[in-house]
Amino acid sequence: MNELRLRGKACQVKKYDWGSRFAINFYAGKNKEGKAQYAFIDCKSFDKCPENKQIIEATGWLSYEEVKYNDKNLSRNIFIVKDFEIYQPKKEADVENYIDDDLGF
Repeated sequence: MNELRLRGKACQVKKYDWGSRFAINFYAGKNKEGKAQYAFIDCKSFDKCPENKQIIEATGWLSYEEVKYNDKNLSRNIFIVKDFEIYQPKKEADVENYIDDDLGF
């Protein structure tokens, strides 16, 4: 089954009569120098619309769309968002499993 779950920041949110288009900025691993790198994926949602700069967890599927640009037929991948939730990070510390042997005092 073609299903995708992605967490990231909603950017470039545009609302339309049929739904919305936006991009999700997500963590894409580390580069050769060990620095974090981020990527974007274009999204469409026909139901809910996130707010700009809102961190969401989205589920849906990967699709593509065809567009005409400068008299050329082009296609691109697009994430069709079926549903999303606002991401709420857990702020509880795991005190029981905390090891303080490395603190040096």
